[in-house]
Amino acid sequence: MDLAAASPEDWSIVPWGYAVLAALAVKTEATMTKQTTTDTPTKVVFWPSPQDYCEALQTPQESFACPNLRAGESELDNLGLPRPISGGFASVYKVITASEPLAVRCFLVKRADQQKRYRLISEHLKSNPIPYTVDFDYIAEGLKVGNSWFPIVKMSWTMTACLFHQ
Repeated sequence: MDLAAASPEDWSIVPWGYAVLAALAVKTEATMTKQTTTDTPTKVVFWPSPQDYCEALQTPQESFACPNLRAGESELDNLGLPRPISGGFASVYKVITASEPLAVRCFLVKRADQQKRYRLISEHLKSNPIPYTVDFDYIAEGLKVGNSWFPIVKMSWTMTACLFHQ
């Protein structure tokens, strides 16, 4: 089944939690990290790299727009840096807040219809819940990297079995 093209009726037969959300939110064509803005054709904007996100997450009180993320701390690796879980389209970081650990998905590429996709997925899952997903918030200006704001997805951190280790 092509998950990116799946209709809402097909979603209930796919038992993969985060993989469903990721597959539905991503187009299959390849993109480059270097993106051009639509308002000024000659202006080039560089989308943040995993390193850029890692640097921003070292100062959450300055980088996050969301108050509970600003007060949180990123899970660190053995070098004392925020530990990413990276894929082809995003890096996910675990942020420990006062109330719960959260997953913060930071996008590695810009997609023009990304906010619309996440809104539609959220609306559908709220009215047709399935037990393999968690609630999430798409925050259009969620993380400040350098002098620019970039979108993130905030959701509860869940512990699951890793599919490729079974």
